[in-house]
Amino acid sequence: MTKSALIQGENHLNSRDIEKLINNNSQSDILYLEGRTNEDVISFWPVDYFLFLIGGFTLYIAYKTKREVSTLANNYFNVEKEAQKRGIDTYSSIDLELPTIYEQISILGRIVSLVATLVVMVACLALLFFPSIGSIMIGLIGLFLVPFIHFTIIVTLILPEEIRDKAMGEAVLQHAEKHSHDDVLVLVGDRHVQGVASRLEKEGWNVTTQQSNDSVMRIQRRLRSLLSSVDHWFRR
Repeated sequence: MTKSALIQGENHLNSRDIEKLINNNSQSDILYLEGRTNEDVISFWPVDYFLFLIGGFTLYIAYKTKREVSTLANNYFNVEKEAQKRGIDTYSSIDLELPTIYEQISILGRIVSLVATLVVMVACLALLFFPSIGSIMIGLIGLFLVPFIHFTIIVTLILPEEIRDKAMGEAVLQHAEKHSHDDVLVLVGDRHVQGVASRLEKEGWNVTTQQSNDSVMRIQRRLRSLLSSVDHWFRR
């Protein structure tokens, strides 16, 4: 029997894609969610990892805050709860753990990310000396976000995209095999859809992909396509 997967891309800050996915696919065995356990993030502890870890924690706080605000506003979409109502299991530990991500970065990559982060930090410090409330506020906010900026540079620019794509695809394959799931849903960030799909297809899965309809994700896809075209032109 051929196993099948529907891979949905999403904007992690917008629940529309996941709502549509669950509402239209209630017969699937399980929903895999991009996520990690975060159970042992401090066992790996080189000095420069600390900034990266704080950046990841900042992102977690942002997601947590959004969830609490949405709950108070009575418009929070609880993915696990809604999936359970439809008889769909969930599993949300398919992404690489933070220490594992950092171990994938070369020494050169770590140096580049630190230098880029320091440039941003210096720019933010410089803004504090401008005689403008607006400049000072931007500088303070920028300094507060320095760890997150460092985290983002590594995860989106330094770390090769295929590393996480392959890891998430492998996690889905292993878990589905272990628990005999033949029809699965996979929810990942929009930029990971094709990479995860490719890994499952190599194992003979019948894969359907759906990119996010979120406007921010559509803009990002156009930008990536444009950058890819420019890179291809220079390589000719």
